[in-house]
Amino acid sequence: MARYKGPMAKVCRRLGFLASRSAGVAKAYAKRETIQGGFRRKTSEYGVRLIEKQKLRYFYGCSEKQLKRVYKDASRMGGNVGINLLSLIERRLDNVVCNARFGRTVADARQLIAHGHVIVNGKKLDIPSYRVQEGDVVGICKKKKSRERATNAIASVGDYEIPEWIAVDDEALTAKVTRLPVREDVTCPVDEQKVIEFYSK
Repeated sequence: MARYKGPMAKVCRRLGFLASRSAGVAKAYAKRETIQGGFRRKTSEYGVRLIEKQKLRYFYGCSEKQLKRVYKDASRMGGNVGINLLSLIERRLDNVVCNARFGRTVADARQLIAHGHVIVNGKKLDIPSYRVQEGDVVGICKKKKSRERATNAIASVGDYEIPEWIAVDDEALTAKVTRLPVREDVTCPVDEQKVIEFYSK
């Protein structure tokens, strides 16, 4: 399944939460409340699991193939598979760039990376799905256009709360991964156990 490029507000209403950090999507989501009433079939157990899985897909902006790969990697690790899954997907480079506020949204951060504006540990990296490690330093390259774009994103996002596992220097336009993310760092309102159940069937 390819990455979704349609109207995000519609998806947010279907999933029941704001899955995008775009101001435009937030405005559209708040403006039109989900219509209640009428005949609705009870959501099946499969449907519940599907919704939880879709929450992760749209929140992190990844494809079905990418999410399934993350699940397989999480399954090979020791400990709780659900928490491993969330930690791994939270460490995607596009998510780190977005959380550092260098990109307005995950999609914007992905474009920033794909166009060569982002460096990791001093080297250009154009793979949005790259998984950062503890101690990695993510930054914006020295080109004027790149730095202006990141600076404008920071100004437009405003007081977005930066996760505790990332230390951001707005002046240098760098973000250091001080530790690996834990369950409490994940802001997506997802039941990870349902996601595991979806993939394990």
